[in-house]
Order: sequence, then structure tokens, then C-alpha cells
Amino acid sequence: MKEDTGTIVLRLSFPNPERFPLPGMYVQVEMPQGVVKNAILVPQQAVTRNRRGEPIALIVNAENVVEQRALTVLRDHGTDWVVTAGVADGDRVIVVGLQKTAPGAVVSPQEQGAAEAPAENN
Repeated sequence: MKEDTGTIVLRLSFPNPERFPLPGMYVQVEMPQGVVKNAILVPQQAVTRNRRGEPIALIVNAENVVEQRALTVLRDHGTDWVVTAGVADGDRVIVVGLQKTAPGAVVSPQEQGAAEAPAENN
């Protein structure tokens, strides 16, 4: 493995009764690299950096007060960060409006994507 590119070259053997791909052709394979236990996916747009360059997120606690937490980010996963410390299951992470609040502020959080159900016509 080349540490500067993150690329691993593998040679695989597999049955190919339909003769596709042909010899010499290349395929792209996604292989899981491992399983991280007790990790949480946090949207990348919710994570900023402090003055030291460390990843942080704003969390809304049970009293609806904003807290700033330092995160331990393992790697990215699509549009999310794999976070191993700093947030817990059930924490409410601020994703939208980060510039409109600060630690210690009292907020009225809304779940992202939680649109009000249309009223039924009777």
C-alpha cells in the first residue's frame, strides 16, 4: 500500500463463465475496510474547526442550550464523518444555522427533514 495515495493493488480470481470482463480489463471494487464499533456518523456540514484546527460540533442538550464539543473524527463516509468521541447516541447536532448561534445560547431546535404533515381535509 502506498501511504501517500491510499491505494491498494489486489489481484482477485473469480469464476467468469460469461467471459465478462475479458482478460486485461479492469474493474473497480468497493471493499469494506473494517467495522468501527461505537462510532456515530455526523454530517460533514455540522462539523467546523476551532482555532487549533480540531474538529468541533455544536450540540443541543436536554435543556435546549447549545454546547460546543470537540470531536474525534476517524475518517469520512460519503457526506458524513465517522466520529468515535465527542457525541453520543441521541445527541442533537446542529446542522443548519451554525453561524446564528453560539455555545450557551438557548434555542428551539427543529429536526432536520421533519416537515409538518399536511392537514387532512374532511
